Amino acid sequence: NDLADSIFRARFRSAMPMTAMPTCVLAIVHGGRDDLAGEIGKAVREAAMRVLSQENLIETAGRVPDFVSGSHVVVIYAGSPAGAQDPATGMEIHKALANGFPVLPVIRASDEGSVRDSLPAQIAHLNAVDRDRDRAFAVATVMRMLGLVEDERRLFLSYVRRDTSDVAGQLHRALQERQFDVFLDRFPVPPGDDFQRRLTEDLADKAFMLLLESDGVRDSPWVQHETSYALTHRIGVLAVTMPNVAADREAPVEEAFRFRLSSEDLDCDGLMPGALDALLERIEFSHARALRRRREQLLGSLVDHLEAAGCSCGPLADWTIEAAAAGRVPAVFRVTPRRPRIEDLYALAQERERARSFGGSADMGASLVHDVAHMPADQAELLSWAGSPRNLSIGRLLESRLEVAA
Repeated sequence: NDLADSIFRARFRSAMPMTAMPTCVLAIVHGGRDDLAGEIGKAVREAAMRVLSQENLIETAGRVPDFVSGSHVVVIYAGSPAGAQDPATGMEIHKALANGFPVLPVIRASDEGSVRDSLPAQIAHLNAVDRDRDRAFAVATVMRMLGLVEDERRLFLSYVRRDTSDVAGQLHRALQERQFDVFLDRFPVPPGDDFQRRLTEDLADKAFMLLLESDGVRDSPWVQHETSYALTHRIGVLAVTMPNVAADREAPVEEAFRFRLSSEDLDCDGLMPGALDALLERIEFSHARALRRRREQLLGSLVDHLEAAGCSCGPLADWTIEAAAAGRVPAVFRVTPRRPRIEDLYALAQERERARSFGGSADMGASLVHDVAHMPADQAELLSWAGSPRNLSIGRLLESRLEVAA
């Protein structure tokens, strides 16, 4: 729960002050778009507070800063035809590109003129985000660029076909448009596969479940299995409760993790536009918070486990620690909230090299820690094959340990 998460953050950060979040600088440049710039800055600061429960995490600026080590800098261009022709704005964008800062154009489709007319030549090739079309997606994009939420956006959609197929299909399309990888049972499972095994593996891979809660949920063994697995394995759940679902038919999900729909939110084709937008915004923030909470819980449990074994732990980058103990080979540990992937091994290898460059032992080990009970054998073999030549290991939390020194 939130209280437990707060206690862990306070304990871990008081013991390891290097884990404080890096400074995030959001530079918003424009030519006469004070309204849009102010709205973007406020929305991103509120989102950071909503997801990370930290104040003053983001500094906003009207100009591009000089490069500062240890800071995450993202530059937003609030688009307009005037800004596209403004020399001062062009100079700021040039500075951002020269410093290697990511630049995100944000436009409003309701403004006069085409999108191309609103973009300076230096960034005319960049894909712009439409603030009118999807406010939550625009904010989530900025949060990802700042490194405050997960880059990978994957969720598992659980529902009863006879009750909510229309809504499930509608959400599947809308979430894919917003760059979510969505597991919907009628699409990804090939004929002949073990259906229940695939459900379990994909739940562990997505690490977030969207449950369409209808009266038929209690009678579906598949949905019951999915819900039970998610809750038992601390996978984030957001229950979308259909109108008039009887209380005794609801899943055992706390009210704080439920989005209730009324009869006015639906028509014969699915969700009404206003209800769909509100739900998509809730999904954005629920997904971000759930994955961050899962990482924090796993990292906290890992530190407790290693300290109980006599190790001392210190922070490296986000979600990565270094552990040492007398007579043992020091090692770097990195946690992942989902099924491990090749990209996770690459990030682990980079963090070990960084630790070595700051005086770490040349024979330092490295381990990727997960909490996935069910992982496909072929993927486990692939990861082992990729990690073995580099002395990168993969294991569950209770398997984490330091090797005895030679």
